[in-house]
Amino acid sequence: MLKGINIKETVEFISTLDTEEPKTVFLIGNMTAEAKTRIMSGSVTIVDGKPVAKAETGKAYEIVKAGLKGIKNFGDPRSGQSINIDVITDDILNQIDGAVLFEIGAELIKLNFKAEGARKN
Repeated sequence: MLKGINIKETVEFISTLDTEEPKTVFLIGNMTAEAKTRIMSGSVTIVDGKPVAKAETGKAYEIVKAGLKGIKNFGDPRSGQSINIDVITDDILNQIDGAVLFEIGAELIKLNFKAEGARKN
């Protein structure tokens, strides 16, 4: 029996580049089937029956935009205050360092393209 994917489910991710306390927590989750097929078309290949992501750096922004669901304890550059973000916009993404976006993108690829036997939904 095939199991549906819960696109509301999230897991917490903390960047290895975050050296200050308290840490910023990125809430990442499943991308919709539409986003997966649109974004990852040509970016994933099957090796020994398992999906493997190709090195497609041009897709990182789109992957993060589709899979980042929220942020806890983000340092607002305007106010200097720590804020929580529930809606990810281009403005928010443009405030995140590129290296951190790549880390988040890599985690999202792992989360969204696990082998079916490892999927826990």
